[in-house]
Amino acid sequence: MTGSFGKAAGKLLRLLARPVRRTRSQGPIVVDTFRGYASHEALFMMGRVIRQPTADRANDYSASASLWNVGRRMLRSGVAGARLIATVEGQKQGLITDRDGYFRLRMRLRRRLAPERRRLEVRLELIKPSQARTSAEVIVAPASSRFMVISDIDDTVVATGVANKLKMISRMLMKSAESRVAFEGVAEFYRQLHEGRDGKEDNPLLYVSRGPWVIYETLEAFFKLHRFPGQPVLFLREWGLRLRPPFIRRDNDHKIEIVNELMAVSPELPVILIGDSGQHDPEMYADVVRSWPNRVRLVLIRDVSPAERDAAVADLARELEQTGTPLILADRSSMMAEAARRLDLIRAGAAPEATVASPAD
Repeated sequence: MTGSFGKAAGKLLRLLARPVRRTRSQGPIVVDTFRGYASHEALFMMGRVIRQPTADRANDYSASASLWNVGRRMLRSGVAGARLIATVEGQKQGLITDRDGYFRLRMRLRRRLAPERRRLEVRLELIKPSQARTSAEVIVAPASSRFMVISDIDDTVVATGVANKLKMISRMLMKSAESRVAFEGVAEFYRQLHEGRDGKEDNPLLYVSRGPWVIYETLEAFFKLHRFPGQPVLFLREWGLRLRPPFIRRDNDHKIEIVNELMAVSPELPVILIGDSGQHDPEMYADVVRSWPNRVRLVLIRDVSPAERDAAVADLARELEQTGTPLILADRSSMMAEAARRLDLIRAGAAPEATVASPAD
């Protein structure tokens, strides 16, 4: 028992220390960026400007060094009112961080991108309160895309036990990519969505989660391990602690805000929304359908909850049916694939193959 606790604690220390190591070479004020999404006319990405102590334990990855770096992370704070200049294809835009140091770059491109473009580089220059430069990668939806997919992660792609808060936090923070569970067939189903009806559509797959940015690298490794298509475009949430009330940043509207941002980037693309029944995904997606008439082709909800919850989801499905958007409650990836196939969104053929799932505990 003690040994298991020690290993888990060690994993947690290394995980929490990782973002500090990733940016420590940039000095006391750092600009942290996350992969973004673009159409040929617009883009959206997120980042944060952070102040942290400069002292560190260089090239030391021991438990004591991890503890030291965790202490540094606890003392990090977002830099409110920081000013940056973003440059994309020669087009510049000023940015100012919010009270927690976050910025969101929304840019309408003055010149439409060439159809073959698949990636953009966003160059960021911090000009106040200090100076720093960095860049961010943005994935571009190709002209061949016929729809976009916006998916939850927790209990939709990977089993995390979201209904149980303590289990969710434990699994998200302490489990490695190798020990996380991919639902059977989910990677192959997402590959079919990415490839589309003719196998060449390259439809964008975008992931939105209430999980913390600190697990970003672990999730990237998970998607690679389970052979999900492309580089994952992840939009997570900051769980950073503050030294003043409120001590934990609250961001209850995070998911729906990000969904709306992503849909605004590609207003011409139909959308498939994928989530689970464990928390509020069905209700949130119903709001999206109401707010964006005729945009959402299909809502897929993985059934991970008791029967009484299923009844509430069924009521929502009947309501959305009147708008022309099917909401499908499914307990298997193959059922989701069949719903997509009926709407001619993916190729006809075999159901998703099973992916290799790791032990749940």
